[in-house]
Amino acid sequence: MILETYTRVFVDADALDRSISFYKALLSGKQTLRFSYPETGLELAAVSSSHLSVLIIRVHLRSAHRSRRRG
Repeated sequence: MILETYTRVFVDADALDRSISFYKALLSGKQTLRFSYPETGLELAAVSSSHLSVLIIRVHLRSAHRSRRRG
């Protein structure tokens, strides 16, 4: 059984908080998730409502680029 499906939105490093506020207002939703994934240069947040859930992904390009160069 599928409990929740997310629509993904990728944003620049300086746009995560603004994007969370935008989707909370648009969906009349709440922030249900937020965590950093430093190994990949990402920070993730989710805004959910009864109609839609959005996974907002902030990309730190420099960090992600360094991680790829090491591997």
